[in-house]
Formats: sequence, C-alpha cells, structure tokens
Amino acid sequence: MRSSQRFETTQNQQQKISQSTIQSCRILAMTTDQLSQYVKEQAMENPVIELGDDPWSSESLRMDDSVFVYIRGSSPKSSAGEDERFDASRCCRKTIETLCDHLVLQLPAKGLSQKERVAFRYMAQSIDPNGYLDLEPEELSGLFGLTQDKAEGLMTLLRQMDPVGVGAHDLRDCLLIQLEKEHPENALARRIATDWLELLSKNQLSAIAGKCGADLASVKAAAELIRSLDPRPAGRFFETDAPYIIPDVSVEKVDCGYILKSNQQSQICLNIDEGYRGILGGESNDAAEYLDEKYRQAYFLKSCIENRHKTLMRVAREIFETQKMFFYRGEEYLKPLTLRQIADALGMHESTVSRAVRGKYIRCRWGVYELKYFFSNKLAPAADAAAQNPIALIKQLVASEPKDSPYSDRQLAELLAERGIAVSRRTVVKYRGKADIRSSSERKQY
Repeated sequence: MRSSQRFETTQNQQQKISQSTIQSCRILAMTTDQLSQYVKEQAMENPVIELGDDPWSSESLRMDDSVFVYIRGSSPKSSAGEDERFDASRCCRKTIETLCDHLVLQLPAKGLSQKERVAFRYMAQSIDPNGYLDLEPEELSGLFGLTQDKAEGLMTLLRQMDPVGVGAHDLRDCLLIQLEKEHPENALARRIATDWLELLSKNQLSAIAGKCGADLASVKAAAELIRSLDPRPAGRFFETDAPYIIPDVSVEKVDCGYILKSNQQSQICLNIDEGYRGILGGESNDAAEYLDEKYRQAYFLKSCIENRHKTLMRVAREIFETQKMFFYRGEEYLKPLTLRQIADALGMHESTVSRAVRGKYIRCRWGVYELKYFFSNKLAPAADAAAQNPIALIKQLVASEPKDSPYSDRQLAELLAERGIAVSRRTVVKYRGKADIRSSSERKQY
C-alpha cells in the first residue's frame, strides 16, 4: 500500500515538473507582445496577480522616445541622419492582434478544448507578416501537452481559414493551398507550383512546357493563374505606415566603446498582492487552499518571466561578444554563427537558444535587427571561416568577375568553398540579396 502511494506521489510530481517545464519553455519563446497578452489573461484568472505598466500603452511609450525606432532598412533618414520619431502606440502590435483575432473568430464554437484554443492563439500569433508559420506539430504538441494528432489537426484547421494560404510553411506551400482550395480542377498549375516554381520565376515557360509535356498555351494560362495568387495572404493585416517595433535589447556607445543594455520598455512588470494572506490568516479551508495554489502559480509565473529575461540577456550578450565587429563596423563584418555555438558557449541546449531569440530584436547604430539575423546554420565551421565574411567575399568576387560571363550562384558557392566557407546555392542567393547584388543574368553585359 505504501509503495503504491509513493509511486502515485512520484508520478504526480513528475507531471507537475513536466507542466512547469512546458510553461517555462512557452514563456521563453514568447515575444514581448505575446507575453504581455498572456500575463493579462493570467491576471484575469488569478486575483493575487497585479500588473505593472503595459509596455505597449501610449503612456508607457511616451516615457522614453528612444524606443521609437525603425526596423533596419525601412526608415527614411532625416538630413541629420537620425531616425524619424513615431508614436509607437500605433505600431505593429495592433495589426498582429487583428490577424490573430480574425483567425480566432473563425474557430468552431464547439469541439475544441480550452488547451487547444490557447495553443491555436499562440500559433496564430506566431504567423509572420507574409502569413507563413514556422512551427512544426511536434513543437506545438510539446509546448502545450497536446497529442501529435491534435497539434496536426490545429495546423490543418488554420490552413483552411481565411485569408486563403495563411499558415503555409513557405511560398510554394502557400500557392498550393490557394490552388487546391480555389482552383482544384487545374492540375497543371498545381504541378508547376510544386516542381517548377524556380523556372516560372525566370519566365522560362518553354522549358516548363518541355518538362511537363504540355503545350505552351496551357502553360501560359497556368502561369497567369499562379501569378494572380497572393504570395502574402496576411499582408493586409500588417499594413502600416512603416514597420515599427520595440527592441528587447540595445547596443549603445559609451566613452570606452559599446555596451549591451536591456530595454526597460520591453520588460513585463508583474507584482503579487500579499494582502490576501492576511485576510484568511492561518485558517485551513477551501478558500485558503485556493489562494495558496494561486500564490504558487503567481510566483512560478514571475519566476518564468525573470528567467526569460536572464536567458535572453545571456544569449544576446554572447551574440554581441561574438559579432562585436559587426556592431562596431557594419554588416560586412558579420561572422558565420550557429545556434549550437552559442548554446555550447553558454552551456545551454540548442532549443533553449532558439526559443530565446525567436521574435526578439536588438537595436544598434545600424538599425534594428531580429536576433535570428545573426545566425546562419548552413555555414560550415571551417577553421578559418570565422575570420571571413561571406557577404564581403561575394562582393569581391562579383566586382572582379568577367562582365560578359558573370558567376552563377552555384559558381559563387564553389568559389566560397575554395576559400573555406561552405554554403549552399540558396544561401548565396540570400547573401546576394542582402548585398543588393543582382542575379547573373541581370549583371551580364553584352
């Protein structure tokens, strides 16, 4: 009998630890906006939780106009070279919530548990401005304690909602969702979107016709249909005068160099009202047990928020130290860096670093960057790769290439490999875009 009780106690403790771990991971992965909303929801259910100033409120934002910043590459500069200021209470939080609310309103009235509804809202808040979702069913099920089937069912439900194409993994997936829902009879268009999207982007319709065995007229019609689809189905929900965001951390110049600072405006303030303890005194009843549980939940939530901040600052500080030359001199000095390198340096799991940087931003003299910008998992850890910058090398190679026969992206990848930086052709395309370098066909001089 005693061994049975010990087993049951151990099992209950393990379940509590598991749920606590899930909640801690969820909070770490949340953006400031998501965390703010989550804390508000918890405060509505827990009487001992008191909220501090909302970092997104107009009053809070007016306290420090230094948070009114432009995302890198989006802002016109004044003649003095300073960023224009803006009332950040009109920034992207409103548009993100609009899309989220639009999706939540489409949920069925019955058939979903409260846990599934919370998971769906988290999923809806994770959709990027294009309408794409970078989230796997395994991750969703792990975060919310759902079965694999339930997580996959929620993602399928999302992909069936308006705007058509929302919840897709990428552009190809987005186009296929729209074709399957709005043009199910057009098999040729679906085949082109599946297999020959790259040829379509280059307008190589004859090549597509040869590969699929269709006549050119049919391929042209299918191509026009694909081009009429919306590559950014969530775009209208994110339309603002310009993209604004409150950075989580900032790099600031001081007399001795640069320092990393936490942005107070992005921190969530949560207080716990101890007054309820005095009301009930030492009585042992249902009300006292209820309040004890609420205090336990509140303190754990506060601990999770504090740990989120500490973890974010540790990761951001390590990124700052590793990419110091970038912050001093600019993008051409960006080093190859992986999540694993940061994780190993800090003694963390790679997934912890991934959650810590998701949706978090850093401000520096060059603009505002998402922390994920500083990672490139496809870069090989060659011995001398860290000392070289792929973007700078690509610029050098393009500057010295034959004008009548410019290097293709594959050739550039091979040339980089010869110099100790192993990257894929797709990664070259990404770096070429960052350097504002046109494709080889556009660079060719006749």
